[in-house]
Amino acid sequence: AWAAVSTDTRVPLGGTNGPYNVVVNHDGSHVYATTNNTTSIFRIRTSDNSVTSSFNLGTAASSMALSPDGTKLFVSIRGNEIVVLNPSTLNLIQSIGLSFTPLGMDVTPNGNFLYVVGLNSNRLFKISTATYAVSEIALSPLLSVPESITINPNGQVAYINNFSGGTISVINLATDSTQNTINVGGNPLRVSISPNGGYLATADEGTNKVSIISTQSNQVVQTLQSPSGSQPRFSSFSPDGSTLAVSQYAARNILLYDTGTWTLTQTLTPSQTTLVGALSFTPNGSTLWASGQSNSALFRWEFTPPLSASTPTPSPSPTSTSPSTSSLPATGSSYLTTLVGFGVIAFFAGVSVLTMKKVRQRIKE
Repeated sequence: AWAAVSTDTRVPLGGTNGPYNVVVNHDGSHVYATTNNTTSIFRIRTSDNSVTSSFNLGTAASSMALSPDGTKLFVSIRGNEIVVLNPSTLNLIQSIGLSFTPLGMDVTPNGNFLYVVGLNSNRLFKISTATYAVSEIALSPLLSVPESITINPNGQVAYINNFSGGTISVINLATDSTQNTINVGGNPLRVSISPNGGYLATADEGTNKVSIISTQSNQVVQTLQSPSGSQPRFSSFSPDGSTLAVSQYAARNILLYDTGTWTLTQTLTPSQTTLVGALSFTPNGSTLWASGQSNSALFRWEFTPPLSASTPTPSPSPTSTSPSTSSLPATGSSYLTTLVGFGVIAFFAGVSVLTMKKVRQRIKE
């Protein structure tokens, strides 16, 4: 098993509330972060952890996506708008006005289209990266409070989490239609995909577990169970596919799993206590970046050797129809505390108003 260094490096961004999103550029030289307490996006040089530039978005951001060629950084903001920035300077390239509140988004591997899910509309939208023309995709059934979208590296399908429905919608990008629906745990959040496109991981915050899905069978093949109240939110596969990192928001740590066996190999705890959010590996697998949402900082861990070897074949097999479960032992009251600002809202199917409020409150944290 790979081992991270025992201590982390804290990269302060200032303010009283920490970064929500973190994205590493394609050569690993810079990291981009947005914060909850300011309306700025920051560009951080990874060689010395210094902020080299920033841009005032005007309102807080929801998510970021980098074009495959690295020339455009798309940022969805809560004022019904997506801004397109030059990643090298953070200068504004284009502002795209919308009729909905954009949340998660992803760019097709060929760079031609940006797909965006709308919080208020429960719909999917497609934006040309050349003309910035916006078109709505009529899906049936409608999405159910979508929060993120992830496109398979093959460019053929996309995966959307339905926060209130407890499902993942599989979208055929050739026809822009729903081809499958996958049942997962309660309140699934960000979806991540393995580098070879074979597996999805979705953090099911409402049931404190991570669902591992085979993209071949579109079925859950493994469940990684966390103690009650830990609130898994984000996940990220290492570039070689050997490791899955999962952030536990309320438990204030990061779990590392071996994808060959789906066993827990290490727990990373930031050196300064923080609610842990978004995760992102550098392309060469040498560093894992994490957002410290209550610490006004990013945290980074170095891996020796880097997680950049050939991709292993995870088990169980993609054709498995009986998911197995890996559980973590309870480690004390730390898992049951610090549900700061989130609130415990019982989810009832069909009560969309409560669900929408819960998503908005979680985004503001």
